[in-house]
Amino acid sequence: MVGSSQGLVRSSQGAEVVATVGYRDAKLPSIVLVPGGRGTRSLVNDAEFFERLAAWASEARLVTSVCTGAALLAAAGLLDGFRATTNKRAY
Repeated sequence: MVGSSQGLVRSSQGAEVVATVGYRDAKLPSIVLVPGGRGTRSLVNDAEFFERLAAWASEARLVTSVCTGAALLAAAGLLDGFRATTNKRAY
């Protein structure tokens, strides 16, 4: 689990997970899963995040998302040439 920094991450619904590593210390994964939700809205103008996401996904065997996470994959250039869907309220 990777987050902007190591530690507790809470969703807007209250569910909690622990990011065991922050972006800067994360190694290249074999699977990239980008979650969606309200938290994606704060990332739409974060060029550094998109650069990291593209780098992480470059060696991944599987790159996937949930809901509006697809918009982040698209913004990072990772959906070029692929069909995808997301929440229509988030276009």
